[in-house]
Amino acid sequence: MGHLRGAAADPQDGGYIPLSGDDDEKTILAKAVTILQRTLKQKDDLLEAQRPKVQFAEAVTTGDGCILMSEMAKLLTRNGYPTGRTRLFGWMRAHGYIFKRSTEPIQKWVERGIFATSVTVVKTHHGTEERVTTKITGKGQQYFLRLLSGCVDG
Repeated sequence: MGHLRGAAADPQDGGYIPLSGDDDEKTILAKAVTILQRTLKQKDDLLEAQRPKVQFAEAVTTGDGCILMSEMAKLLTRNGYPTGRTRLFGWMRAHGYIFKRSTEPIQKWVERGIFATSVTVVKTHHGTEERVTTKITGKGQQYFLRLLSGCVDG
């Protein structure tokens, strides 16, 4: 099985098997298995390191990739723009993204894919009432991060 001698590849791509002229097929295969095990361990370590980030992302996003305003405030804070939910709603009202006396987004921003809303019917002692929840889409999250870093005109 002399074609295994060609298994040496570029050391930078992770596929390099150091060969010597004395290596037989079993030795070459043993080296390949060792490299495979090391590569799989590195992958597992990386996945484990990313687990908290993935869990957080899954916790704050809805099935459609949208996040609530409170999570957007946390995202902005982590990216150097400290704010909270209430202050963020105020900023968005002042800049024409949200209606002045509401938490609902202005329709043009929904149409542009920046916001999404969900309506929930809630029973109250007066009957039923519709509650609108404003969510920021994935596109909206990117938009506001870029806007605040000066890369987008509002």
